Amino acid sequence: MSSYSELFKPIQVGSYRLKNRFTMGPVTTGLEGDSKVDNEWVDFYQKRCLTKGPGLFTLQYGAISVSGKRLINQPVLDNAFYNTAFRLTSFARASGTEILLQLNHYGLDGAHFGAVSATGLFNQETRYSTHTIPTILIDHFINQYVQQAHNAIHKGGFTGVEINASRQTLPNTFISPILNKRQDYWGGEGRFEFVYQIIKRIRQKIGPQPIISFRLCIMDLVPYGSSWEDLTTFTKNLSQLGVDLFTFDIGLSTPSIPINTELTPPGVWYPFIEELASQCETPFMLSSSEGTLDDIHHSLQHYPNALVELDHSLVADFEWGNKVFYGKEDTITQCARCGSHCLTKKMNGEDIPLCCVSNPYALFPFSSHEVNLPILSNLKLLIIGAGPAGMAASEYAARLGLQVTLIEERPFLGGLLKIASMVPGKEIYQKLLDQKEQQLLGLGVEVIKGIHATTEWIKNNYPNHSVIITTGCQSAIPDVTGIDSINVLTFEDLFLKKAPIGHRVAILGSNRIAFNTARYVVNTEALTPNEWLKAWGIGDPKIHQAGCQGVIPSIDISDRITYLVTPLELRQLRDYTRVNDLQPDLQWLQMNGLQTVVEATVESIDTSFIRIKYAGDTPSTIYTVDHVVIADELEPKDELLEDIAHQNIIYAVAGSMTDPQSLFGGAVNMQSGIKAVKQVIDKYRNREQETYHHKQSQQS
Repeated sequence: MSSYSELFKPIQVGSYRLKNRFTMGPVTTGLEGDSKVDNEWVDFYQKRCLTKGPGLFTLQYGAISVSGKRLINQPVLDNAFYNTAFRLTSFARASGTEILLQLNHYGLDGAHFGAVSATGLFNQETRYSTHTIPTILIDHFINQYVQQAHNAIHKGGFTGVEINASRQTLPNTFISPILNKRQDYWGGEGRFEFVYQIIKRIRQKIGPQPIISFRLCIMDLVPYGSSWEDLTTFTKNLSQLGVDLFTFDIGLSTPSIPINTELTPPGVWYPFIEELASQCETPFMLSSSEGTLDDIHHSLQHYPNALVELDHSLVADFEWGNKVFYGKEDTITQCARCGSHCLTKKMNGEDIPLCCVSNPYALFPFSSHEVNLPILSNLKLLIIGAGPAGMAASEYAARLGLQVTLIEERPFLGGLLKIASMVPGKEIYQKLLDQKEQQLLGLGVEVIKGIHATTEWIKNNYPNHSVIITTGCQSAIPDVTGIDSINVLTFEDLFLKKAPIGHRVAILGSNRIAFNTARYVVNTEALTPNEWLKAWGIGDPKIHQAGCQGVIPSIDISDRITYLVTPLELRQLRDYTRVNDLQPDLQWLQMNGLQTVVEATVESIDTSFIRIKYAGDTPSTIYTVDHVVIADELEPKDELLEDIAHQNIIYAVAGSMTDPQSLFGGAVNMQSGIKAVKQVIDKYRNREQETYHHKQSQQS
């Protein structure tokens, strides 16, 4: 029996008795709205409907209407969706798992010209303005929620619905005193009435049995946001109107505050949620940032009406519940809590299905059906480079039963993921790499470290092997006078060779590697939850309205002076951090003393300074520095590829070396590694067939 028995106790939510007290929260898979992959979308959730799996799913799919879309290409909840969803809900509920449909109207977050909100406002993040909903149309939008709730129950087979009223969704544009500037019945003291009417009419429409869950913002974290007194009264009123379950979110629009990233202490929001939930007896969710198992168990012990919402943990390991129940917590594939929050975009903005750096099979399970295994009995694979692509290729090939040898010239596996593990706050990557290395050894992969593979070496040692090259990328050295000075390092020198640096450091670059390098150079110590809250200016919402102290208190910063030098304009830098979820990183670095030098071109480097030219006709500026770290553009490490391309060897290329700018990141590189194995198999099969037909023609 599990040491965390509270997780597996049944709990009553409305008319339903859930089998346990952990749930799977909303997840974007990247498959929503694509009818070609409906089966895969359904399978993703069905695979998590285990005996010891979540007692409840909250499903996120699309918007309740066209005006409610976040992006114009986002799907809406229509009959085609409900037909597909019924396959999932019938399976889940037969397996003992209840399932809610989240009803979303993204309101002020809508990035299109048809977006609406309580009051027409301009969103600095989306760069779109919303339209004010006329008083005469308020009922229309309320009824959209009511109709979709009815459809969810009667067409989709859902147990109930969740009304998403967090952040800048349409309901919260009415609730928030900042976003609602209406002068009619639906503004001022009546700003809660929009939500009250939604809940009241949904309950009247669907009856007493289906679950109604409500997701609201517990702290706006902006001045003059919703007060604690308003929220407690609001939740009590919602309970009386028929809400069976509360789920909480943090922040009205706080892209620069790390609400749920590796910068966020686990479980830091739990005390605030518990305080608000203690005001009523309605069941409530402990939501992200997820606490440790001990944190979760402690909270569930003290609050018998509490559940815990997991999302990314159940993406990384669909057997999470089984492993906890049977005391195998050490075997759980850990969520890396990466900034991408389950990647659904490449660096170049291209939409892709969900990629997980912890589990490359999170969305598409491993399958050997597409491979003709008998014909591959003599196929042997040599994989050069043990970064994310090489490790994923090795795992996939070994699972197929192929003989696999993995070569890495460094004394460790992981590539750039290993470098990321050295960044303060990202140590979990090392645990993940250790797990994956043990997994490869368990699958029979021969792992050889410390070998620089050349074509000659391959011919001498592995002459009968097909080759996959995943040697990755490296720093591109800019053409700058003095770039060969002894005080110039690449980020690889800094992380892997532990090169010492002085008290004044200039980092050249503004990509994710540059930000990781800056975090490493600044090297802040981990803060306790209370210290972290104080550093971000977050206070007790009962004392400080909306949890906002108004001023970020000073924190102890490093004596080291660190510059981030980039040719980007300040606006471009902000756009880059917004698109790549790096705003909290930049804010944290600046809080710890990082100075950003924008619109800057490095003219020359000396052993004690760098000379920078700004845009326009301004004279050059000299910055005194001890060291310069190159952490900007990447180039492929393709020496082996250039040589092996001229040999009679079956080979494929994978990972960031194929396109360093768009294929950057462990998760997408893992998928690239798996595809490379399939490419080699196809080439091997074609060669075997050609050989067979050649022999047949000679015999005839």
